[in-house]
Amino acid sequence: MSSVAATPEKTGRKRVSSYLRRLQRRLRRFTLILLLLVGVTLGGFILAGVLPKMREFRYARWAAFAESALKRADAKAASLWASRLSEVDSRSLATARFMAAFSESVNFSEALYWRARVSQLLPGNTSAILEWARVALRGGRLPIADRALGTIPAAERDTLAYNSLAAAVAVRQGRFPAAERFFEECVRLDPVVPMHLINLAGVRLKIGNANVADDARRILDDFSTKEGELQVIALRTIARCLLERGEDRPASLEAARKLVALSQLPADRLTYLEALRAANSSEFRDEVIRLETLARQDAVLLPALAEWLNGQNMPDETVRWLGALGNDIPLAAQLTCADAFIRVRDWPGLRAYAEGRNFGQYEFLRLALLARAAREQGMAPDAFRDLWRSLLVDQQLPAENLFLLAAVTQSWGWREETEGLWQQAARGASIATRGMALARLFDYYYSRQETEALRTTVAAQVELDPGNPAPQNNLAFLNLLRNVNERDARESADRLYAKYPKSRQVVATQALSLIGQERWKDALTVIEALGDGASDPSLSLYAALALEGLSENVKALEALERARGGILLPEERKRLQQCEKNLKRLR
Repeated sequence: MSSVAATPEKTGRKRVSSYLRRLQRRLRRFTLILLLLVGVTLGGFILAGVLPKMREFRYARWAAFAESALKRADAKAASLWASRLSEVDSRSLATARFMAAFSESVNFSEALYWRARVSQLLPGNTSAILEWARVALRGGRLPIADRALGTIPAAERDTLAYNSLAAAVAVRQGRFPAAERFFEECVRLDPVVPMHLINLAGVRLKIGNANVADDARRILDDFSTKEGELQVIALRTIARCLLERGEDRPASLEAARKLVALSQLPADRLTYLEALRAANSSEFRDEVIRLETLARQDAVLLPALAEWLNGQNMPDETVRWLGALGNDIPLAAQLTCADAFIRVRDWPGLRAYAEGRNFGQYEFLRLALLARAAREQGMAPDAFRDLWRSLLVDQQLPAENLFLLAAVTQSWGWREETEGLWQQAARGASIATRGMALARLFDYYYSRQETEALRTTVAAQVELDPGNPAPQNNLAFLNLLRNVNERDARESADRLYAKYPKSRQVVATQALSLIGQERWKDALTVIEALGDGASDPSLSLYAALALEGLSENVKALEALERARGGILLPEERKRLQQCEKNLKRLR
């Protein structure tokens, strides 16, 4: 079949038609891509608005479930919801509040961390500070409790909550005149409650001022004749106060004898035992044997009695008694028995005791006791370090065991090992674990006045929790004190002061920043804006430096005297001494 040649006109139409089809396809693709881009953009805007709402809804829902579990005392469910809340927002104030409430019932160390964090996220909030101090007191962390209470503004201390807590801390620290003042305020604020009067009388009896002590004794004797809980408390107070004063031993024994007739609490039984010993009573030895027998069936009395024997310098009795009981005693009692060997420095005895024990899940403590015995018996430093390192590697200790072991090594005075344990915990997985470890390192370096180590620790706290104003302020303060990153420190001081002008810690940092810029009047103004808080010893140094800059030398010397009552870092002491030297030269 022969082909027919296409005319130029037909060829042109075909080309146009083909071009139009290609153009249509391109337009459709372009339209599709444009619609897709518009959809993605709109979807992004929608998600940007919806996702936070969804997250807020989910967080609120889980928080409700968590609160419900906490109210039901369902620790397992509360723990589950706590972990989910942390996944959504581990750094929020709401999470910190829930974790503080939850952890108080299961883990003291975490409770202290979370209460501190709530307080830090609410600078100047008195209720949050009181909760933090309360948990610290309950756990025996008295310096923390005292430091927390010291941050409460003077204008907000005229409350029963503050004075009763401050009194309890002062009593535990042996600061009885301070405790007397706090209890006097409790009586003034709430005169109807008899416990305040009993507490005040007890403190006055401990102080021992003749006339005041006689009045206090009459008040306590009166309560001791009334039936009920107040009678027990009054007898306990009389017995303890007289024992601690070492006076009127027959009276303390009489009160203790009446006390144990009404109360069989381990602490009251031990008070009676102590009163028998103080009075050189022939009943003392029989009572020791009786309590040792009772304690075998009492998991609370057993370690308490062992600790009491050690505290009364009777470690030989502790070893004789507990050593005969074998492994079937509480871990606390086993550790107390080991402490008895340590008290008499019987290192071969400690080694033999630890080798024959079974500490179960606390095997690392038994190995630590063996390490202590080996070190004290003269093991070479390198050999001991290898032994200690292998203990940590082989045991693979979780965070809570690292903290427990650190508490033991700190009590032994092992600085290097204690720091290492806290630093290891600071590399832990959870924010709470790292936060607790860094808090321990902060307290440790602060107590040792090691400013640079303190600054490094605070920098790690800021990195861990960048939204927390407390470590931000501490870092700015320490940088200014050490003349490091001063520009950033001043910007941080300005920013924090704009938000928290009533926080004494923030004011101290801002004052230090202004003094470094020779803005003496501005520094004094921010301090004086606190009112009564301006006389606080922690701020008095900076007031003195500002007054020196303004040539108000008499006032500067007065402020320096107040500053001596504060705990000063080495750099602060150096500034105080230089300021004092300058002022005395000008007199």
